[in-house]
Amino acid sequence: MGGSESAPAPPGWRRRDIEDLPWPVLIRVAVCRGVLCMLITLLVVAFLPRPFGFVGSTIVTGSMMPRIQPGDVALVNPLDEYLPGQVILFPNPSNPEQQIMHRIVEIRDDGMYLTKGDANEFRDSTPVNPGTVIGVGRILVPAIGLPIVWAAGGDVLLVIAVVLLGGLLIRGALSIEFFPGTRKGRVTRTVIESTAMLAMLGVAAVVIVVGTARSSYASFMDRSTVGASWAMAGPGPTPTPAPTVEPAPECSITDWQYTTWGDPYNGFLGKANFIVWNNTEQRIPDEWTLTWDFTSDEIATGSPFASSITQVGTAVTFVAMDWLYLPPMSPSSVIPEITLKSTSGVFLAPTNFVINGTMACEFEPVSAEQLEVIIPAPTPSAVVTPSP
Repeated sequence: MGGSESAPAPPGWRRRDIEDLPWPVLIRVAVCRGVLCMLITLLVVAFLPRPFGFVGSTIVTGSMMPRIQPGDVALVNPLDEYLPGQVILFPNPSNPEQQIMHRIVEIRDDGMYLTKGDANEFRDSTPVNPGTVIGVGRILVPAIGLPIVWAAGGDVLLVIAVVLLGGLLIRGALSIEFFPGTRKGRVTRTVIESTAMLAMLGVAAVVIVVGTARSSYASFMDRSTVGASWAMAGPGPTPTPAPTVEPAPECSITDWQYTTWGDPYNGFLGKANFIVWNNTEQRIPDEWTLTWDFTSDEIATGSPFASSITQVGTAVTFVAMDWLYLPPMSPSSVIPEITLKSTSGVFLAPTNFVINGTMACEFEPVSAEQLEVIIPAPTPSAVVTPSP
């Protein structure tokens, strides 16, 4: 019984050595392999150091522009001590599930770090506890995390385009012709390979142009002005001297006013009204604490707006009710009727206002004429002496 051999596969099915490829296929394979090698290198740099104690974080905002862009991946590792000028990664004080990467601009006397995004006009409103710092920036891998940024921003079409582009690059890196089941002349092969390359370029253009536009818009929304540059473990570069601009206070106390009266039985009594202003972009949650010092012998005795008021010497601690939160960039309602008493009857402007132990408040007192409003004391009841 005679046997038969199967027909040889068309040339397009076979993997060939690079030097044997037709030049249109050679260009496509070389370009795709070059791009894939670059992307794989970035991925290796972004992930390989992690087993050696590095922690990676994808930058999703523009607060550290221009040197750190949205989509960059920063690798950090912890130090025993951090210095001003270093870029650190730490949990967001208002949402610990999020992480922030900002520069240390000052270390306070109590050891807390004051931080600021290079592209932000003002410092962060909440100091950073050194014990919460995840690490200092060591390695910056550009742009490799952009798909994560787009996915987090809901740009599903961009993510799909990235997946499609990745598939095209992998297919294009194979030294196998497109439509390998058909025999093609030189012109046909050139047309097919050129069309494939144009398709890749078209998808890449959509990813780059639309993705850059989305990232630029997000970055603009996340920043106000551009400041210093990226610095890793060492101190930041010496900036060009610029006019000093004092940052706005994080909070303000305004319209403090006493209403006082003399009481023939209890000495001098009164109440204080004032407004608390939250000047930050973060909500101050319920049961915030306000502390201050009296400058005379005033004693705070209570308030319908406080869950508790305590006083040690002249130092007062006011704990707000659980419904009295402070919205961002806005004042509270007037906080009235902090009831007071004084032996001397002297009611002076208080000092040293601080919210939650860290936010020092600017005090803007009313004029001396408005600081105290005196109302007549209650008239004591007449004592009737019975007739003999």
